[in-house]
Parts: sequence; C-alpha cells; structure tokens
Amino acid sequence: MDFLLSDGSWLFSAALVVVAGIGVLELLAVLVGGSLSSMMEGLVGDAPEAGGLAWLHVGRLPFLVIVVLLLTLFALLGLGLQGVVAAVIGKELPALAAAPLALLGALPATRAVGSALVRIMPRDESAAISDASFVGRTATLVSGEAKPGKAAEARFQDEYGQTHYVMVEPDAKSITLRAGERVLLLRELSTGRYQAVANPIAE
Repeated sequence: MDFLLSDGSWLFSAALVVVAGIGVLELLAVLVGGSLSSMMEGLVGDAPEAGGLAWLHVGRLPFLVIVVLLLTLFALLGLGLQGVVAAVIGKELPALAAAPLALLGALPATRAVGSALVRIMPRDESAAISDASFVGRTATLVSGEAKPGKAAEARFQDEYGQTHYVMVEPDAKSITLRAGERVLLLRELSTGRYQAVANPIAE
C-alpha cells in the first residue's frame, strides 16, 4: 500500500481508481436501464473517426473500452517501471517523469490488445446477416438522443434471433430521436453508423 501511495506511484494508482470508478458507473447505469458506454459514444459523436485515433481502433471498438484499456495498461506499466527503478537505484522516479515513459509503452500496448479484441469480438457476436442488409430495418433507440451530427445507439433483432447494435443519427431536417423510439435505418453513413428517421409504420 505504501508503494501504491508513494510520490512516484500515486499517478498510476489514481488511473486504477478511475478504471474502478468507470466500472461502478457502468454497473449503476445498467441497473437503471442505461449504458455509460452508449452515453459516451453519443457524446463523442464523429470526433473519434478523425486523425490518428483510428490507430487505437477507435470506431472499431467501443470508445469506453479503449479508455479503460489505456488507463489500465498505463497504470500497470507505470507501477512496473517504478518497481524496477526502485529495485535498481533504490528510489522511484518522480511521478511526472515516469508518466510519459509509461504512456509511451501503454499506447502500443493498447493497440496490440485492441487488435486482439477486434479479431475476437466479431466471432463472439457473429452476424447471421451482412451490414449491407441493415438498411430498411427498424431498430429501437437504446439510450440518449440522436440529433443531426450526434449519433446514439440503437438495436434490433434479426430473423436469426441475433441482436445487433448500430449508431444512428437523423438527417438534417429530422427532429431529435429519443431513447425508446422506433427508427427506420435509411442508409449507411460509415461502418456501424446509419442515418435513420422515426419509423413511419406503426407496429
């Protein structure tokens, strides 16, 4: 415990506390019928698709999963680094000096673990239908609000009984789509992201 709270390790311990806090918040969100991950996807919108963030598999993995991976690996690598340094020279590096080194290691490690998850997740959630056939289907908005330029998560069940999750946003002329509302998927904007309107056919 002294090591975890020391001047050289407190920053990495704090990262683990944040990860634990995210877990608690996600659990609480599930208990009230929501999803912290879905809320974050809606807040992030299209921003993660830009720049070099795709290197970390943003857009291919849930953004919250990537954040948790990065924080966890940053903390573990930082604590491991400080343990080795303390064993060699008898004292730890200052936390702010060790943090960049841990981050340099955590970034490629997050990419590597993310690559493994990208390969595994499609097998665990194998689709009986192709993404191209999603257009024209009706889905239910899971949480949050979808507005032009701001997507929210929706889900539907195919004819094989499998549940699919997609991000949807209305066109520029449509009103806000809200949680619980049935929507019609009109066209694919990007991988996993669709333009939708309120379902015009009552079920």
